[in-house]
Amino acid sequence: MNRIALSALVSLAGCVSLTTQAAVAPEPPRLTEPADEADRALEFMLPEPQDESLGAKQRLWATWYYMPTVRAASLAAFAVPLKGRKGEDISAPLTKTDWCNAALQGSVWVERPDGDATAYVFVDARGPQQTDCGGHLGNLSTGIKNATGRARFATFKHPAGCDVRRYPLQPYRTIAVDPHRFRMGTVLYSPDLRGQVFRYRGEVYVHDGYLIASDRGGAIKGNHIDVFVEDPAGVDPLPNIIQSNPGGAFDAYPVKSSDPAAAALKDGQKRTCDEPLPRWRPPPSETI
Repeated sequence: MNRIALSALVSLAGCVSLTTQAAVAPEPPRLTEPADEADRALEFMLPEPQDESLGAKQRLWATWYYMPTVRAASLAAFAVPLKGRKGEDISAPLTKTDWCNAALQGSVWVERPDGDATAYVFVDARGPQQTDCGGHLGNLSTGIKNATGRARFATFKHPAGCDVRRYPLQPYRTIAVDPHRFRMGTVLYSPDLRGQVFRYRGEVYVHDGYLIASDRGGAIKGNHIDVFVEDPAGVDPLPNIIQSNPGGAFDAYPVKSSDPAAAALKDGQKRTCDEPLPRWRPPPSETI
């Protein structure tokens, strides 16, 4: 999924909190022992990599993005549907704000009046100009602003987007990167990320420090990464690492594919895409 613009640089997407969240002591993390290494990868329980498996140290800074849920617009005359690869309308009409948010985040749930919902993912910016998102994109470049209005989408049904993506979307694993700096599929390990506590799927996890470069965005350049997260519900995710400014840099190292942890991560990705999964439902819609 190629995302056009950086969600965390604009207030529209709600990705950068404007106030400091009160610290809340999390309950103890889960202690269930996974069955094998692929399961350990899916549960963020991989061991540290061997020193000889690590490449040169990188100084990175991070923002975050997620998959919002919006409602179809009630006033269709003032709204725009998402377009498919052939230029056809593939969604109910959205407000301009929700449409631009979908292009910024790269994926979106659209909830219809009957309560059912469909998931959409950005595929390219080769469509006709559909709307002007310039006012929602802050100081991003004119090229990015123009491309955003030409976004095209595809529907997907697999929870991790495996039916339309080469790599699955995995909260707190998937990162969008500058492809000129990191090849797609690169595994990164951050000692600073290891041990960070976060909430995912209603449970408390302790991060093992591994991330996978499997997404990209037009505003993501150089040492900037964008971390895909679960709907944060108003709380800044991984605040010690994701500080949304270049001054909040941290250390990370590319991991060789021969390292057992890197192999387990890729096995876990394959399992995510291949195994049958229950029906996926979106979180409650944010638009009233």
